[in-house]
Amino acid sequence: MKELASLLSPFARPSPNVAPAPEVEIYQGVTYLMPFVEAKQKLGLKQTMVPKNKVITAGFPKDSLFHYAFDGIFDGGFNKLYLVTDKADQVVAVQLVCESPRRDMIRDIHTAPDWSMYNFINNRRKATTRLWVDHQTHFLRTGSWRQYRKVSGYSHPEGKETVIRIDSVLMDPDSPNGTNYRGQEWKLLEVSQLYLPKPLMELMMHYIGTTGQR
Repeated sequence: MKELASLLSPFARPSPNVAPAPEVEIYQGVTYLMPFVEAKQKLGLKQTMVPKNKVITAGFPKDSLFHYAFDGIFDGGFNKLYLVTDKADQVVAVQLVCESPRRDMIRDIHTAPDWSMYNFINNRRKATTRLWVDHQTHFLRTGSWRQYRKVSGYSHPEGKETVIRIDSVLMDPDSPNGTNYRGQEWKLLEVSQLYLPKPLMELMMHYIGTTGQR
């Protein structure tokens, strides 16, 4: 929950707003609260048997969201696509996952990052401190994705952003004994891209805030 709050806080304030926002495009024409069947058609998803599971990751509203898992070959080399829906089967988020990623799917990571969750929709976290997890957050501006970092020299959100993309990676760094640096035989174990619209981010921040006060 703390990791999600840290990633979302630059882009959204807490709000219990659940109103439709059809002008907010999440991913390739899929808009916020678009019916699941319409989203499938929009993305050309033909799979008939589609597993549906509850989203149980801390930070997402409890017992409120579900994900449908599609197999295939998707843009960027991903082999799974998840449509995240509410109880009314309306799409609220999209996640892409690659379970056999190439090295060039991420920017270079040379030292150990301080994260544990690497797949938010499937509630996956690293099982050992030997592995590394890292996140890059991007936001749309003038039609292109900009990487967000707190340091100067990078683009910063202006409050008008309607969707963000969280790029997450799990990797085996092949670190030499006793160091926090990457070795030569490092390899990626999983890469994901999570597309979150602002209305859902605001709802999540509200949920995180009220849950943390209990």
